[in-house]
Amino acid sequence: MATPPSSTSSRSHTTISTDDHKSSASENSVTRTHQVATEQQGSFLSQIWTKIFSSFFSSHTVTPVAPPQVPTPIHIEREPQPALELQKLQENIQQQLARLEFPPYQLTVKFPSGPKTYLINNKQEEAEVIRELEQWFLKNYESLPIEDGISSEDFCQIVGGQYARIRKIFADHFVLSKPAHEIQESLNPKPIAQENLGDDRIRLYYTSGIREQQRLKQGKWELESRIYPNGDVEKGAFSAGKLSQGYRCSQEGYTFLYPDKFFINSTYLELSGYNFTEAEIDGKTQLVLIERNGLSYRLSQKPPLPILFQAAKKAPFYSSYLKQILSSPLNPISPKALVEYALTLDDNDEFPIFSLNENDVLSVLTQAKMLNIPLLPATLSNLFAKSAEKNWTDVTQFLLEIDPTFIDQTKKEQVSFFRKALQKGYERDADIWKKAMLARNIPLSQEDLWVEKIQLGDNSFSDADFQNLSPSFQKELYQEAHVYAHEHLVARMNGLGMKQLAIAPQGPTPLSPNMDLTTQQAAIHSYLKELRHNHRLLLPEEAPKNLASFHCNKDDFSRIPGADFVKKTVQRLGLKHIDAAETFGVLKEGISTLHIELDHGLFLQSKDLDIYAEKIIPVERFISLEEAFELLDAIEDTGFCDIHPSNFIVTENKIYFCDLESTNFQKHTGYHLMGSLLSLVKPEDQEALWESINTRTEARQKWAEEHEQETKKQWEQENLSYFFYRRGKPFAFPVGSLL
Repeated sequence: MATPPSSTSSRSHTTISTDDHKSSASENSVTRTHQVATEQQGSFLSQIWTKIFSSFFSSHTVTPVAPPQVPTPIHIEREPQPALELQKLQENIQQQLARLEFPPYQLTVKFPSGPKTYLINNKQEEAEVIRELEQWFLKNYESLPIEDGISSEDFCQIVGGQYARIRKIFADHFVLSKPAHEIQESLNPKPIAQENLGDDRIRLYYTSGIREQQRLKQGKWELESRIYPNGDVEKGAFSAGKLSQGYRCSQEGYTFLYPDKFFINSTYLELSGYNFTEAEIDGKTQLVLIERNGLSYRLSQKPPLPILFQAAKKAPFYSSYLKQILSSPLNPISPKALVEYALTLDDNDEFPIFSLNENDVLSVLTQAKMLNIPLLPATLSNLFAKSAEKNWTDVTQFLLEIDPTFIDQTKKEQVSFFRKALQKGYERDADIWKKAMLARNIPLSQEDLWVEKIQLGDNSFSDADFQNLSPSFQKELYQEAHVYAHEHLVARMNGLGMKQLAIAPQGPTPLSPNMDLTTQQAAIHSYLKELRHNHRLLLPEEAPKNLASFHCNKDDFSRIPGADFVKKTVQRLGLKHIDAAETFGVLKEGISTLHIELDHGLFLQSKDLDIYAEKIIPVERFISLEEAFELLDAIEDTGFCDIHPSNFIVTENKIYFCDLESTNFQKHTGYHLMGSLLSLVKPEDQEALWESINTRTEARQKWAEEHEQETKKQWEQENLSYFFYRRGKPFAFPVGSLL
């Protein structure tokens, strides 16, 4: 039930009902009179209201209505003046017309100190911004990347309008460019003069210095060198106006940023922080020793020979760091100084020459002979022993020409030099040893005759004769039969109890190290059948009609298992951003038998197939740190060693491995090349990526020191087919057996 109105409500309501058109004095008088009467009769009115509402609601079913309330006072606004409203309308129209004539825009310029955003509302503000940027270029040399506000040339040509106008205005005052491998447009100052240097090179003069540029094949100019007013010089590759790769010469000396070319590609040198590179010093191109200084390098003041020999200790058997230095026209090391250092006892009472590989030892000996530097007999004798142990054919021949009696050392050996050479498939070495032994009347032992028999594929021995040999010598002969790919001898020895249980395949190959020849044949056949089942091994007539749209790698069959290996690794590690292109092979016309060879021991090759891969369309962008760390994870786990930005294709949401041939997967990742990946990330992310690379490199080095020799020894003992590829005898599979 509604509450009866209070006396206050009655007074208010009465006041509002008074005639609004009476004078103020009359209105006030009526109000005061009514107020007195109302106060006297307040209780009576309250009783009357209660009775009325009680009677009404007891006899009627209605919705209660609230009693009258005091209305809110009405405020009547005066009507606006027409002249003022018209003025506001005209101003609004003028603003809209101005926005149509000059749409405001936002320009974000990335200065070295950080990005700066300009809000440009009219031509005057635009002119002030251009003036400010021109003043900056009078004192500075770096390009200024544009993060927002200036659209690309292609976009402006398509859309036109305000986008094209803005680009033209800034192009009239600056050079707008988009350097190769860069994502953003950049502002550059306009030169005040230009000089043609010939050979597609020009020199540009600016108020802030001098640039020399060279034209690339595609017609674009690439910054080559830069000279500052204070005399500082930078030379190399530039990104967004900053030196990204090359060297800088200033009053503080030379600084090298990711040298364009390390003269020696050595993991050890990279880990130790040293290398050689070409640089223009005092106007002359020289080969100099540099040492790491944070993320860059500087000229080293240390003597180069000890560092060079330390690096040579770690050199692969096919490399010759000393020969590389000596043969360079920029060689800073005198041949005589090199030979004398190699043949002088060091602080550890060792001759440095003994730490070198075959190619470098031969380089030292050749230089000594040319310079008529005498060699001590004891030194030569020790070198011969090492050469025999390492099967250094050319060094052996060189030393035997000096002194044929060196071969007498084989008499003291439990296993003759001849036998050791045949065990590993070094037939040329074995021939040298045999001739030298016969010349000195040193007969071949029974073991020597056995290994020679296996080398020749001679099956004229009885089962009893073989079984009477020691188990270790039986295993040696079994491995030798694999070295020379004598399937009939392997099959016979398998029947005599030599067959082993194969371990699981590792790396980009369906084979495992201890598979015998017959198991290898079956494993390769099974792999080919699997490819055929998955429509990745095609007959010529089955090739896609758009075959030309695929990337073709002639004869490089190992790219198929290489791509599979990357995909399996990505899946196993749970990587989200890494992938490899889909690959397949097409038999060449007229091929009825598919021949598969073993490259580097276990990797598959074939000249009967053309290998195709889907073409991945790259995009120009920086990758995130998360993507970069995943890429390093994949590189480390697969042992991928051909590390270079061009071997990875960046798309909108993936990074694809390229060049997946067998030789790019090794047991030792190319950690010294990981630094080249810094260009894939934003400059502000490079330090974090470099720190991760260093951490991984140190962890790998520590592991290698603890386990590498043990792992290598175990691998060599298990690997029956390591030298099988040397024979060049392929497996053969009739095409009909694969269909």
